[in-house]
Amino acid sequence: MAKLSLLEQETIFIMNEKEKNATIFTYNRAYQKKLEELCKNYPNKVIYEKENNDGAVTYTLPKKWLKITPPRQPSEKRKQILEKMRERKN
Repeated sequence: MAKLSLLEQETIFIMNEKEKNATIFTYNRAYQKKLEELCKNYPNKVIYEKENNDGAVTYTLPKKWLKITPPRQPSEKRKQILEKMRERKN
C-alpha cells in the first residue's frame, strides 16, 4: 500500500452524547505511545481496538478523559521577570 502524506495521516476523536466512551483513531506516534501507556496502566478503561495496515491505531477510552485546554498565558508579573532574565543573558 502507498505511503500516506502527512495531510492524510489524521487523528480523529469520535464521541456522542449518549455513550460514555470516545474512540480515537490516530497515525500520530506521540498519541499512539500515550494511548499504549494508558492501556497498560488502565486496562479496564483504555481498550486497544485495532491497527490498520498503514500504521494507524484505534483505542476506546472514557470521553470524560478528553479535554480542550488553551495554552497558559503568563501573568504581567511573570512577563516582567522573564524579560529581566532575558536582559541579563544579553
